[in-house]
Amino acid sequence: MRSLRGSLAALLLAWPLAARAAEPEKLVLGVTAVVEFTPAYVAVSRGIFAAHGLDVTLQIAPNSSTLVPGILSGGVQIGGPPAAVFLPAISQGLPLVCLAAASVTDPAKPVGAVLGPMNSTIATAKDLEGKRLAVSGINSVMQILLRDWMTGHGADPAKSIFVEVPFSRMADVLKAGSVDGVVVVEPFVTRIREAGIGKIVADYYRDVPEGTLSAAYCSTRVWAAAHPEAVAEFRASLEEAGRFVIENPDAAHAILAQTLKLPPEVAASLPFTIRSFRLTTAQVAWWVRVLRAQGVIDADIDPASMIVP
Repeated sequence: MRSLRGSLAALLLAWPLAARAAEPEKLVLGVTAVVEFTPAYVAVSRGIFAAHGLDVTLQIAPNSSTLVPGILSGGVQIGGPPAAVFLPAISQGLPLVCLAAASVTDPAKPVGAVLGPMNSTIATAKDLEGKRLAVSGINSVMQILLRDWMTGHGADPAKSIFVEVPFSRMADVLKAGSVDGVVVVEPFVTRIREAGIGKIVADYYRDVPEGTLSAAYCSTRVWAAAHPEAVAEFRASLEEAGRFVIENPDAAHAILAQTLKLPPEVAASLPFTIRSFRLTTAQVAWWVRVLRAQGVIDADIDPASMIVP
């Protein structure tokens, strides 16, 4: 009897420790309100993160430029900044690492374009020279890809005038005639077109090399080293959510509409570019080359040093 009581006492003492060990890993996931993060929206909505032992709070940032400061401050454990945001930060010595690809380009399913007013005469890359173009941020992914496209098509992007305008105001400035064009991504491309405010004048995303990285899920180097299991489960969750999006596009579009507060018909028209969440050194090297060519970064970053194995 004494032995039995001792065993029960030991079990009761051990139980709180086991319960604490089974508690889900809490983390804040920071992204922006764009279609590319649909797998993350799905993983939250469908309980996929929870099934993998992660208690994820989704935080949608107003601008991608706020994601890196959020990660570094600890307010966000994992964020999805664009390559044009996290690579300059890493080149400046900030302790960021990348865990997985968040989105890549698919020429057959372009998620970005330059839109002009309905009466615009812009038809070629050269036509963009001298034009006033709205971008969500100077040296944003969309602007850098557009500059690379213009250069490749014999135009000089330095002759264009780029001004910063939040995505939420792109339709307004285009309608008001304040700019000659807006450089936007989905769902803003579809919303502006369906409202009859603008039309595509440069479908440049169709010429971006297939599989080009748009954004990656990043954390601090310290957090990733301290949470290897969470990193593994986060990656596994994305893969599962990605399969769900591919196999259940209608349900995924419904989650997209709910998360971003879009009209269901608008969300249903948006393309998914799900391929692989595995981040490669070749994808990072492409961006390093382009960013250095445009003078955005000076350092020659070693891609392997910033990707968590």
